[in-house]
Amino acid sequence: MKTAINQWLKNTFELVHSHDNKKNISSMEGIRGIAAFLVFIEHYVAVLEEKIGISQQHFVYELYLWFRNIGSVGVDLFFVLSGYLIYGAIISKHRAFMPYILRRIQRIYPTFIAVFIIYLALSFLIPEKSKIPTETIAALGYLLQSFLLMPPLFSDTEPLITVAWSLSYEMFFYLFMPLLVGLFRLRRWQANQRILFFLIATVLGYMYFFSNQGHPRMLMFISGILLFEVINNKQTQKTTPYLGGVLFVLSLIGIVQLMLFKIPHGSWWRMVIIYLGFFMLCYECFSWRSPSAKLLSLRPLRWLGNMSYSYYLIHGLTVQFVIMLFAKSYFNAQFESTWGFISFGVFVFMATLIPATLLFVCIEKPFSLVTKTHKLIKS
Repeated sequence: MKTAINQWLKNTFELVHSHDNKKNISSMEGIRGIAAFLVFIEHYVAVLEEKIGISQQHFVYELYLWFRNIGSVGVDLFFVLSGYLIYGAIISKHRAFMPYILRRIQRIYPTFIAVFIIYLALSFLIPEKSKIPTETIAALGYLLQSFLLMPPLFSDTEPLITVAWSLSYEMFFYLFMPLLVGLFRLRRWQANQRILFFLIATVLGYMYFFSNQGHPRMLMFISGILLFEVINNKQTQKTTPYLGGVLFVLSLIGIVQLMLFKIPHGSWWRMVIIYLGFFMLCYECFSWRSPSAKLLSLRPLRWLGNMSYSYYLIHGLTVQFVIMLFAKSYFNAQFESTWGFISFGVFVFMATLIPATLLFVCIEKPFSLVTKTHKLIKS
């Protein structure tokens, strides 16, 4: 029985990759799992505060602030990984634009459509919670914008699927990057020239986004781009074990700063820490077989990482549903027990795995990850 379960888990959550630019990096799958869990933490504490309330005089309030502060960087980590993977695939080999973008659409939309339908159905079943305008034309316009992943980059509205705001960033990056590489003919450049180019782009990006109140999280993609270039630069490969260890320590220092100090969201200083911290963490884990890479290659983390897209889209609904059903009876009034806050979080997290697994097995894996040759990819 145990052997059969283990085999089912392996067959379900282990993916055979077909990257043109890089072989499978097990620690990357684990880091995806970490990113998914960080996103869960942020939403868990936010929904729990909304439904139950938090006494600001109690230690749990400080714990809440700490969890939310660190959990909010989960999406930034996803952006760094996307920058690494997508840029790496584009710069390594010339690709026709239409097959490339159709593959991106296939990767995103089947799972997105399934969750979109769920949100649409819930909007009609629970109209008081609906974001859809009551006027017909406005409702159609809103749904079309949400379906095309326009908010928040191209629309001021909140998307129907709350977490889908990040897909707007992703789709913009998918469209923009091949155009940038083609326009500047970056494949003909030396690696050091491209590194300098994107370093300059980082500085100019910070100046633009923080002076125009733009979308500074776009800079996380550049962190991933530089990560790919540095790892694949032959001059850095010789010193990787030593440089990687130093960068890993520095990345931990940056992460600890985010944990201990409540740096305001959207501040340039916070974005610098995230940009550099995740670059250094991923560099250490991707470029050589370090102890941290082995830790992040543990199966539970990798399996969560492999279904992280399904998890990301559906977990918010599960968090709200479980907290609505159990939180008040669990905490009675306000949650003032540290153990209760953490143990209930574990319970909610385990509950989120059920619909995420179903979505992954029934929709994402068969429709987005299986190619014509029946190989699985997860770029």
